[in-house]
Amino acid sequence: MNAALPRQIASRAGLRLDQAPPLSIPLRFFLSAPLFMLAGAALLIGSPGDPALSRYLFPTIALTHLTTLGVLSMVMFGALYQLTPVVAASPVPRIGTARLVHATLCVGTLGLASGLLLHQRHLLYPAIGALGLAWFAFIVPVGLALWRSPAGTEATVKGMRLAVLCLGLVGALGLWIAHGHAGLPFPGPRPLWMGVHLGLGLLGWVGSLITAVSFQVLPMFYLTPPLSAAHQKTLLVAIACSVVLAVLGLTASALLPAQPAASVARVLSYAWLPAAASVWVAMPLLTLRAIARRQRKRADASLRFWKAGLGCALLCAGLSVAAVSREDPRTELLLGWFAIFGWALLIMHGMLYRIVPFLVWFHRLSHLVGIVPVPSVGKLLPEAWPALAFGLHLGVLAAGGCGIWLRSGLLVRITGCLLAALALQLFRALLHLARYRAPTLAGASQN
Repeated sequence: MNAALPRQIASRAGLRLDQAPPLSIPLRFFLSAPLFMLAGAALLIGSPGDPALSRYLFPTIALTHLTTLGVLSMVMFGALYQLTPVVAASPVPRIGTARLVHATLCVGTLGLASGLLLHQRHLLYPAIGALGLAWFAFIVPVGLALWRSPAGTEATVKGMRLAVLCLGLVGALGLWIAHGHAGLPFPGPRPLWMGVHLGLGLLGWVGSLITAVSFQVLPMFYLTPPLSAAHQKTLLVAIACSVVLAVLGLTASALLPAQPAASVARVLSYAWLPAAASVWVAMPLLTLRAIARRQRKRADASLRFWKAGLGCALLCAGLSVAAVSREDPRTELLLGWFAIFGWALLIMHGMLYRIVPFLVWFHRLSHLVGIVPVPSVGKLLPEAWPALAFGLHLGVLAAGGCGIWLRSGLLVRITGCLLAALALQLFRALLHLARYRAPTLAGASQN
């Protein structure tokens, strides 16, 4: 690949690379994600409660939040700090507060998981405070930047706005629910609140951002034909409809007596059908078709993550139907497993292997093109590393899925070992990129 090609691709995609934040901002979030993945692996290996065997065990809740807060949201926060000025053409005000967001998100996530695992309520209150501060310090500047964006009519920016709105809602619910775990009265019927919290988190926050980013990333990096404007609008409107229905249903339940409110939970689960159909059916099918029609047919290791993640999305659609129609708790656990560790984490894992080398190349090498020999983006990492990571990730999914279905503690611990290997491999790759330095050139500025 021509060394200058990444800049040309970004220019054709309409990206404002001159407004990109310092590389250290997204990198600190990306580097932290595999460390929380490693903490989740240790929990799977060492917890006596087998956290993949029951939905309501504290170890299960701790593992879920180590992954959703410590891995998924960590990557998504870093990505939004990068994407908002570059894609939405609107710099995030007071970008230095990202360091505070990172620190409080780390402290809050560890405190929440530790408090749940050790049954220590005194750990939960400072964790709630730290997470609340991270949530507020992130949403206000990023939300303000997206609101001011001159590219507000573009589908990617609309999807980013919807994702941040859902983050605000899921964060508010999560903090309230966390007070229930800390000893205060639970705010309402547990299945109802947990269901809305999970739906807003997975289909709203994660689903909106993955969908919106796919509009930009796939045509840019993989030369796929873009989805039509009608398809993009329909996908986002379906998610927004489910969010509105769920919030209205939760609000209505608060006005009802306890017994009728409890019965709302099952009915309200159907409010998520439009979002699930959009995120786990329509978007994967449309995207897989676009991938099949891409201009450059050369195999790309990071594209395997996208294909596998989209396949997991279709599996999640089937599991969600099964979870509503049958009472087997294993089905709910499998849905959560393949939604978090399959669909969401596979896609984000693949994007890290594609986007982080691009960012490192742009910040540390692009200014040297034509002056000294510059490696291409694809040469910044050994070719075998993404393939190894992909194989490990598939192993984690298979072992974990079998462990849940067979109720096998041994398989759960094997899953933990594979997840630890995956985390170490990802950290190794990200650290390798973070430590990469451009060829020495007298008088050349370094970022």
